[in-house]
Amino acid sequence: VKPILESRCVACHNPSGEGYKTSGLDLSTYEGLMAGTKYGPIIVPGEPMVSNLNVLVEGRAQVRMPHNQRPLLTAQTNILRDWVKQGAKDN
Repeated sequence: VKPILESRCVACHNPSGEGYKTSGLDLSTYEGLMAGTKYGPIIVPGEPMVSNLNVLVEGRAQVRMPHNQRPLLTAQTNILRDWVKQGAKDN
C-alpha cells in the first residue's frame, strides 16, 4: 500500500501539495491517511465500498484520483481495496 501511495498520491497529498491544500488530506504518513480530509474520513476500516479512498481511485465518483493523471492499475486498486477490507492496519 505504501509504495502505491508514495508513487501515485503523495506528490499532491502532502502538506505542501495542491491536493492537501484543497482537501486537507496528507498521504505522506499513516496518521495523515487515517486522519482523513477536512471533510471527514477517507478510510472506513473493513469497508472498501464506502471508503472514499477506494471510491476515488476506482472511479466510482465524479472525480477520479489521481486527478488529471492516468488511473491506478487494476492490481493497485485491488491492493488498496484488500488492505481496507482487512482493516487498514499500519503494518
